Amino acid sequence: MRLSTRQILGMAFAMCAFAACVTDPFVIPEPERGPDYSYSDLRNEDLRGASLRYADFDLSDLSGALLKDADLTGANLYATGLRNTDLTGANLAGANLAGADLTGANLTGANLRQAHLSQADLTNATLVGVSLTGADLTHAALRNATLVGVSLTGADLTHADLTNADLRYADLLYAN
Repeated sequence: MRLSTRQILGMAFAMCAFAACVTDPFVIPEPERGPDYSYSDLRNEDLRGASLRYADFDLSDLSGALLKDADLTGANLYATGLRNTDLTGANLAGANLAGADLTGANLTGANLRQAHLSQADLTNATLVGVSLTGADLTHAALRNATLVGVSLTGADLTHADLTNADLRYADLLYAN
C-alpha cells in the first residue's frame, strides 16, 4: 500500500504531541525526561526514597550518597561517580549506567533489569539478590563483587571481568 504525501503529513500531524509540531509536522517529540542534574556535585546527599524517574545525572558525582529505595527508572547515570553509594532496594530498571564508577556501592535488592552497565566499574560492589535480567554488562569490571543470588538471566557479560566475584546461587540462564 502506497501512501500519498497528504496522508503521510496527516499522520505526522496527528501523532504530534507538542505545539512546535503545528508549524513543523516533521518535528519528532523527545521522549519523557526528568530533572537535569548533569555535572552536579551531589556527594553524600540524602536522597532516600526520592522519585528520580528519567532524571539526567550525566557526569555527576553522587559518591557516598544515600539512594536507598530511590526510583531511578530510566535515569541517565552515564559516567557518574557512585563510589560507596547506598542503592539498597533502588529501582534502576532501564537506567543508563555505562561507564559509571560503582566501586564499593551497595546495590542489595536493587532492580537493574535491562540496565546498561557497559564499561561500568563494580569492583568490590555488593549486589546480593539483585535482578540484572537482560542487563548489558559488556566490558564491566566486577572484580571482588558479591553477586550472591543475582539473576543474570539473558544478561550480556561479554568481556566482563568477574575475577574473584562471588557468584553463589546466581542464575546465569541464557547469559553470554
